[in-house]
Amino acid sequence: MRILKNYNKCLFIITIIIISIFVNPSVIADSQDYWSSYSDTYVYKGTRSYYAVYPDPLNNTNEWQHDIVPVELLNVSIDQNVVNFRSKDIWLHFMGLQHFETPEEYDTYKQEVWDYDNVTGTGKAAIVYTENENEVCLTDAQYNPITTSIEIPIDVIALFDEWIYSYVWGIWFLPTESPEFSFVTDYSKYNNETIVGQSSYTRSVSVKIRNHFWLNSTLYKGWEISTIEEEQVIINGTFSWNNHYERLICYLENGILYNYFVDYEYNSYNSYNPNITSEFRIFLDEPYLQEGIISSWLLILLTVGTASIVCLAIALLTWKRIKIRKLADA
Repeated sequence: MRILKNYNKCLFIITIIIISIFVNPSVIADSQDYWSSYSDTYVYKGTRSYYAVYPDPLNNTNEWQHDIVPVELLNVSIDQNVVNFRSKDIWLHFMGLQHFETPEEYDTYKQEVWDYDNVTGTGKAAIVYTENENEVCLTDAQYNPITTSIEIPIDVIALFDEWIYSYVWGIWFLPTESPEFSFVTDYSKYNNETIVGQSSYTRSVSVKIRNHFWLNSTLYKGWEISTIEEEQVIINGTFSWNNHYERLICYLENGILYNYFVDYEYNSYNSYNPNITSEFRIFLDEPYLQEGIISSWLLILLTVGTASIVCLAIALLTWKRIKIRKLADA
C-alpha cells in the first residue's frame, strides 16, 4: 500500500511539472511598444473547396478544390503604433472598387493612395492601432482607414464577420504588447430567436478562446479562437433552411496571423436551392513561423520516458521491499 501511495504521489508531481512547463504559455510582459517583433516578409497560402448537390429537377453535383494564389506581405516594418507593409493584393482589391475616367486618374490614384512601386508591383498599406480610440484598422499608404475598425477588447464575431471574409485583406497583426489587449468573453448578445406567426428564426453562437494551440504537430504560444454559429428557419413546423459555420483563427504570441479556417454548410429543404458544403483555409508558410514550445514527438518521448522512470522506480521499491522481508524472515 505504501508503494502505491508513493507511486501516486510521484506520478502527480511529474504530471504537474509537465503541465506547468509545456502547456501553460508564459504571460506576455508589459512593454512600451504596441507591437511585438516581426520579420520583414510573410507569405500566406491556402485552399478552397466546394461541394454542392442540386436536388431534382436538376439532379446534379458540383465539386472542386484549388490552391489560393499566395499572398505576400513585404517590407514589414514597425513604427510605434503602426505596422507598415507592401503587397500586390491589397491595392488591387480596393482599386477594383474605384472608377476612373482617364489613365491619368488611374496612375494618380495608384501613386497618391497606395504609394505604388513599379518595380515590385506592390502598394503600401498599414495596420494601425489608435490608443485613444483603442481600435485596430487597416489603412492605405496615407493612413486613411479603408475597413471597419476593430475595437479592443476584440469581439471575435466582429473579427470574423467584418475583417476576414476575403483572404486578400484582413487583420494580419494584433497589438499584443498593448496593456489593453484582450478579447470579449461574453457573446450571448448574438444568440437570437424570433417568432413571427408560424415562422421562427434561431441563431446560436458559441466561442472558445485558448492561450495556446497545436498545429503541424507543434505546440505554439498564442491564441486559438474557435466559433460555432448556427442559423435555422422553420416555417409551419417544417425546416426551411439552416446554416452551420465552424471557424478557427490562430495567432502566434507576437500577434501575427498563423491560420484561418472556415467550414460552411448550408442545407435547404426545397427543390430550388442546393445543399452546399464549403471549406476555406489560409495559413502562414512554415519558413516564417516562430519556434514552437514543443513538438508532439518530443512530448511522446517525454511521456514514454516519464512512464519508464515511474515503472523503474516502482520496480526498485518493490524489489527493495521484498529483499527486506526476506532478510527479516531469515
